[in-house]
Amino acid sequence: MKYIEIDQPSGKRIAKWMRTVCISEDGMIFVPSCISSSDSEIMLCASFDGTPIVNYLNHVFVPSTWMSVEFPKTKEVCAVIEAKVKEITAVKI
Repeated sequence: MKYIEIDQPSGKRIAKWMRTVCISEDGMIFVPSCISSSDSEIMLCASFDGTPIVNYLNHVFVPSTWMSVEFPKTKEVCAVIEAKVKEITAVKI
């Protein structure tokens, strides 16, 4: 698992875990569940669906593709995160 931490926005203090995405060995992008709802709600839904979950700094991360389908209001945010991750990893890898 690789972790990519986004820089702290100027003038704002955002927790490290909220600025982090996880990338599995097969390229699956995991996003913080808080972009949709509570960790416990997302964890229950993901577990019920058999969706992989990552725990990082005691917070739940789920695949961005699953999140955008199951919680449609996150579709745009997940798309932006996915595009940025692909941009970053294309440069670093």
